[in-house]
Amino acid sequence: MRVLIDCRMYNGNTLHGLARRDYMTIKELAALKPEWEFGALLCTPCMDDLTSEYNNISTVLTKARPFTLREHCELPKIIADWHPAVYNATSIAVPCRIPGRYVVTVPDLTMYHYPRTFLDRWYHKLILAPVLRKARRVAVYCEDGARDVSENLGIDRSKIDLVYQGADASMARPTTVEQRARTREKFAIKDTPYILCVTNPKIHKNLPRFLQAWEEFKRIDHKNYQLVVVSSMAPWLSERLKGGLNEVRVLSGISDEDLRSLYQDCDFLAFPSLSEGFGLPAVEAMSVGKPVLAANTTSLPEVVGEAGLLCDPFSIEDMARKISLLVNDRQLYDNLKIHCLPRANQFTWKMVAQRHVDCYMKAIADP
Repeated sequence: MRVLIDCRMYNGNTLHGLARRDYMTIKELAALKPEWEFGALLCTPCMDDLTSEYNNISTVLTKARPFTLREHCELPKIIADWHPAVYNATSIAVPCRIPGRYVVTVPDLTMYHYPRTFLDRWYHKLILAPVLRKARRVAVYCEDGARDVSENLGIDRSKIDLVYQGADASMARPTTVEQRARTREKFAIKDTPYILCVTNPKIHKNLPRFLQAWEEFKRIDHKNYQLVVVSSMAPWLSERLKGGLNEVRVLSGISDEDLRSLYQDCDFLAFPSLSEGFGLPAVEAMSVGKPVLAANTTSLPEVVGEAGLLCDPFSIEDMARKISLLVNDRQLYDNLKIHCLPRANQFTWKMVAQRHVDCYMKAIADP
């Protein structure tokens, strides 16, 4: 069977977010189904490592980047020429016409709920929703995502499949005391406990409000803790740093190796997002035995389960109070920690690949 998968979010330079999802999913699919043929739709030839390792992966190149007019013109012809049994659009960047049987993976509806311009909602209603209605199956990362797509885009819940995401096993590979010390020295992190926040500056990540909560925590609680934020920079964040933040380090463009060391060295992960399609950093933190302070919104309660302490991401006071609770109540901390590894082990890329196979088979079987 031939399956063409949109991997355009991956450019070979990063393995975070959707790029990691594309890379790991097609890799595990190729291992799980060696008798199938997988095409990786890419804008640059950047999967040579996978095509060398798996003879059932080939690259299909396009100049049509996501969210451009060109993808509406070029992708339908590429898909038709490749003639897959199933085409998997892996984001909401979809051509308005897709030939043959296809599955659309909807990572989240963040752009719908937190639009940058009026065009974002227009796109969801006039481009994405009609494509989803014609799709054989729709894949999402969690039950909350299924509800969101069904309620806001009018898609029948019975055609929506949960595929989840997986934790990168390399994140759980143990680091040495010396490695963690080198990482602290490299990023000028003091030799005191720190809370890790892996995020970005977009509005739905809620970082401005969380930084306010952090300042409130430092005002009411004098524990010698630091906050380490892994995030790309934005003008507003640069201004906040110039104005001074109490015991806060912001790190940008770090390697997976450094991120692994940070996960394993931190006290716990803070994940205060207003909207998430899944929440991969939470699983990565749990995979190394670190509890998660998570927002009580969208997918996060479903993902962290009993390994997380939930907070109201709209309340500065509640977030500050929950930070203090995790810092000071070590019995609570230890109870959460017990559930971390069992919870993380429920989310593997092998499981994700199997769920994709099941979804593709339904797409072929559906009339």
